[in-house]
Formats: sequence, C-alpha cells, structure tokens
Amino acid sequence: MDGIYARGDRLMLWFLVGHMALAVLFAFYHQTWIQTWAIGGGSLVAFAVISTLWPRTFFTRAFAGIAQQAFVALHIYQMYGQSEQHFWYFTAFTMMIVYQDWVCMWPGALLIIVQHSIFAGLHNAGYPVHFFPEPYVGFTKLLFHFGIALVQVAICGYWAHLLREQTLSDAWRRLQLSDSALRHRAILDNVPDAMWVKDIQGRYTAVNEAFARIFQRPREAFEMLTAGDIVSADAALMSTDQETRALADRKPVTVEREFTVDGRLLAMDTTVSPVLDAHGNAIGTTGISRDITDRKRSEAERRHTEGQLRHAQKLESLGVLAGGIAHDFNNLLAEILGNAELARRDLAPDSPTLALFNDIEASAMRAVELTRQMLAYSGKSQLESRPLDLSQIVDVMSDALRKSISPKADLQLQLATGLPLVEADLAQIQQVVTNLVINASEALKDGVGTITVRTERADITAGQLSQLEAQGELREGTFVVIEVSDTGEGMFADTKEKMFDPFFTTKFVGRGLGLPAVLGILRGHHGAIIANTTVGRGTTIRVLFPALAAPAAQPPAPARTNDEAGVERAQDLVLVVDDEPGVRRTAARILEHAGFAVLTAADGVEGLAMVNERRGSIALVLLDMLMPRLSGIDALVAMRDVMPDLPIVLTSGFTGDGTIDRLETFELVKFIQKPYRMNDLIAMVRSLIDEASIRS
Repeated sequence: MDGIYARGDRLMLWFLVGHMALAVLFAFYHQTWIQTWAIGGGSLVAFAVISTLWPRTFFTRAFAGIAQQAFVALHIYQMYGQSEQHFWYFTAFTMMIVYQDWVCMWPGALLIIVQHSIFAGLHNAGYPVHFFPEPYVGFTKLLFHFGIALVQVAICGYWAHLLREQTLSDAWRRLQLSDSALRHRAILDNVPDAMWVKDIQGRYTAVNEAFARIFQRPREAFEMLTAGDIVSADAALMSTDQETRALADRKPVTVEREFTVDGRLLAMDTTVSPVLDAHGNAIGTTGISRDITDRKRSEAERRHTEGQLRHAQKLESLGVLAGGIAHDFNNLLAEILGNAELARRDLAPDSPTLALFNDIEASAMRAVELTRQMLAYSGKSQLESRPLDLSQIVDVMSDALRKSISPKADLQLQLATGLPLVEADLAQIQQVVTNLVINASEALKDGVGTITVRTERADITAGQLSQLEAQGELREGTFVVIEVSDTGEGMFADTKEKMFDPFFTTKFVGRGLGLPAVLGILRGHHGAIIANTTVGRGTTIRVLFPALAAPAAQPPAPARTNDEAGVERAQDLVLVVDDEPGVRRTAARILEHAGFAVLTAADGVEGLAMVNERRGSIALVLLDMLMPRLSGIDALVAMRDVMPDLPIVLTSGFTGDGTIDRLETFELVKFIQKPYRMNDLIAMVRSLIDEASIRS
C-alpha cells in the first residue's frame, strides 16, 4: 500500500491547493480574507509540511481529513451558512478515492461534531455566527450536521471496503499468475542482452536486469522515464526515430548505434518491435539491445592491425623493388663514373673535352644520390653505426640547415642536453634531419613560416607502441626523439596516407624520395615515426631512435705508419671478381692506373679457381657480393680456406640480405658501396694491403 499512500499524499496536496484557490475566489466576493489565510492557508501549509516530514503514514492521512473538513467549514462560513452549501461535506469522498482508507476519516468527522457543537453554543448564547441563520440552534439541527459527518465516514468506509476487495481480488489473480511471472522474469533477467518495454509515449514501463546494469541504476528507477532522461539528446533522438519507424511499419527495426553513458562509450545492436493490442492498435514498443562494444573495439583493432600489415607489406614490396633498381643502377653508375674519371685524368688541363667529362661526373653523382635515397628507403643500405648524440649532430648541422630552407623561413632549435646516446650511422642521421627540414620548408606557404627542430627523451610503454609507425621490431623502453614541426598548410588524409610512398610528391618538381628515405633509415635503425598533421595548421613529424643503455666503446682504428701509408706497391696483384663485364673492366682499369697488377674473373667459381692457382701471389681480392653460381660471401669463405690472411674488399650496388653485418667476424675484410669513386677505391685497396703487410 505504500505506493497508493505515496501517490495519495501528492494528489491530496493538489486537491487542497484547489480548495485554497476556491476559498480565495470566495474571499473576493465576501471579504473573508482573514479567515481564508488563517484557516485555508494554515491547513494547506500544515499538510505540505506534515506530508514531507512523515510521508505515507496514518498521521498524514488523518491530518488530510482534518484539513479537508477545515476547508469545508471555511467554504460554508464564506457562504453565510446556506444549507445548500453542505454538499462540501461530500468532498471527503476524495479520501476514499485517494487513500482507500476510511479510518483516517474519523478525526475529520470528530472535528465537524466538535466545531458545530461549539458554534451552536456560541450562537445560542448571543454570539451569532454565519453557520446558523436561525435565532436558536436546536439539538435536532446539530444531529443533522452530525449525521452528515457520520454518513461521510460510512460511505467512505463502504467504498474503501469495495476498493480493497477489488484490490485483494486483483492481488489474488496476480498471485495465481505469480509463479509463471516469476519464471518469465527470471528468464528475462538472465538474458545477457538489455530488454525493455515502453508505452506509446515512449516511457519505460519495464526493464530487465541487463538494462539496469548497462545504465548503472536500479530497475525501478526507470519507471516512466524516457530515453532523453538517461542518454544524450542525440542518442535519444535516434532511439525515438527507431521506435517511430517500428510503429509506422508495424515490424521490427534493427540498427547499430553508439552513445555515451556516464563517460563510457557504448556500441549497441538494437532491435525495436511494436506492441499491438487485440485490435491491432499500437500501444507501445519493446526492444532488445546487445552490447557490441567489445566486438566493435576488436574489429577496429583488427582493421588497424590489418591496415598496418598491408602498409608494411606495401613498404616491403616497394623496398625490394627500390633495392633491385638501385643494385642494377649502381652497377651502371660504377661503370660510367669510373670510366669518366679515368678519361678525365688522361686529358690535358686545357682540353675542351674536360668540361664534358666533368658534367658526366656531376650527373653521375646526382644519380648516385638518387640511388642512395632509394637504398635508404629499402632499409638495406650499409650502416657505419657508432654512439651518437643527436642534439650535438643537429646543432652542428644548424648552419647548413638554414642554408637549405627558404630564406623567408625561421628555423628554431630546441635541443635537449644530457640525452642518451643512440647507435646510428652519422651520415644517415644527417640525411634524416636534412630531409625532414627541407620537407617542412617546402610545406610552408610562399616559404614563409616557422620550422622547429626539437630533441628530447621519451620513455615508451607497451601500450604506446601500437600508436607508432614502427620500422622493425620495437620494444618498450627509452628512445631519443627528433621532432620537426612546421606552420605550413598541413596535409589531407589521402596525402598523409601516401606521404611515405617512394616517388609520391605534391610538388611540381621533386623526386618524392625524401620521406621514404627517412622511413627506410628508421627501418635500418629499428626506429619509429609519428606524423601528425592538421590542414591549415601544419605538420609535426617525430622520429624515434632506441637509446643505448650505456655508451659503447669504439674500437681503435688500425695504426699505420706514415711511411707505409703512401707507398705504391706496383708488385701487388689484385684479383677483380664481378659478373658485370663493364664494372669488371672499369675496376681493373682504375687499379691498373694506380699501379697494381690486375687479374679478372667473371664469377665466384672462376675467382676461387684463380686463388687456388695463384695462392701466395694475390695481394687482394675485389669481390662483388651478388653473383651467380657462387655468391660473394660464399666465395670469401672458400678463398679464406685457401689463403687465411687474404685481404678482401667486398663491393655491391645493393646489400639486402644482412650479410654486411657478418663481415665484422672477418679480419682484413672491408666493404665499399657501388658506385665508388676512383680515389676511394684506390685508398681502400692500399689501406687493406698495408694493414695485411703490417700484420705479417
């Protein structure tokens, strides 16, 4: 009965407010303001206070009857006791309607009896009151008024009895159905999906436990609420739209939608169905929602992982392509550059042909730079790693960087001190910084803006690794960061997606190898890159290099005496092994020009046979790494079996299989990248022969 009494308190308060409004209206006509505010206002305020302090109690219900009878007396007083006004007594029926309780009517009835007795006594004693128009009030008259009060109680009690009987009858029917209802409720509460029922106004009338858990409220709290009371306005609008469609189409409607509840983003697969009565009229909706937040998150993570895998496969494929092109191209450049240098040296200083060969060399060197960038992108270029301080490197490069950017751009350096060292190739770190700064300069509108180069330490956790564009296996730990940001125009999403593709460029003139080369260098150093860009605000690129736990000791350079360093050894015999005839001839010419005796072999098998044949007389082997039948590294091992102290210079236009790293285990072995300059090759050959002679 608590629910009835709670609603009864609220209804009774509104009923007394109506009485008060009527009393104020009568006061306008009969000027009974004092009585109106004293009796009516006092009764209304008193009931409001009592129902607040002691809600749903017999005391509150009893005072409601007293307050009603007080208003009845006030109305009769305002109408000068006219007998036809006694119908106000029957307003007490509201007690029966509201509370279904007749016992609480007795205080009001007693109030009527006492009040009439007192007023009758005063009237008969010569103090006339408005209640009695007669000169003298007899006992019969009082009994009439007492009877009216008692009849109210009797009628109210009878109707309360009927209502209670009906309530008990309904309760009995509900009891008969309770077992079945409890079973159904238990089933619904054990369903993991949220379920609910709404009336035609969109108010919740029933929800299951899963629904209550999602919104973290008791299930009773949803009674008569709407979607707008528990979710955002946008989510409520989507819910209403779905319900409207279901009611209009007279069939279930399923949608997936996302909304936020208490700061939690939820994804739900929701089906709403119309509820129809026996005549086919819509009386509400019912729905079921499945929480697919985890599934959507997993799908998003899977798509992200697949995207990263596709991107990595694309980069790997392009890297292999770039490396293959670079290998063949470098062989051609080795022949062009070597022959151009040889021809230029045979010309007189005033020969008009000298300028032509100088142009050939310059063009060849530009092609060398292009292939170097292609090899850097492939991540397979030869590294000469040593511990480096990245802040120091950027600081030393600052003047050159300012000369490489637009004169209207402002270059700012924010270099941290005391950073951990990184194991890296100096030339490639310089290339990374240069490429990023030039790219930032070209992104500035009309060349005007600010470029900021910043270095810092970053401790990356396992949870942050997924946000990085990792190149190779990346582990959590300490990294050193080079960040280059600009105030340019930024990039759109499709441009950002292709920014690391080789030969992709947004400039009218450009090779599109700057950022791909950065990516390849990071791949070779097992680093990572993060690119953030906003259209109209600029771009920030952060490259991360793994920090060394402690500075690595650098091996001392081999000692050489001044006398031995510059001695030409005309008697030294050098074997050139290369499967490219043009490269083989060019290398032989260069070495012969330097005073060496030269033998040539077309592949590793032929070269190994010559070493066996001339063991002891060959001073050094210039050995190509990529050859048919017998590769350079296999030929090296076989030649060392014949001559353990044989100096060998390995060379290649592309080293993509990691064999260069294995050379550290061999003594008297060096590597020179094709295309090599004439002086560089001669110096390396002489240096290695000198070192071998010192050891012997």
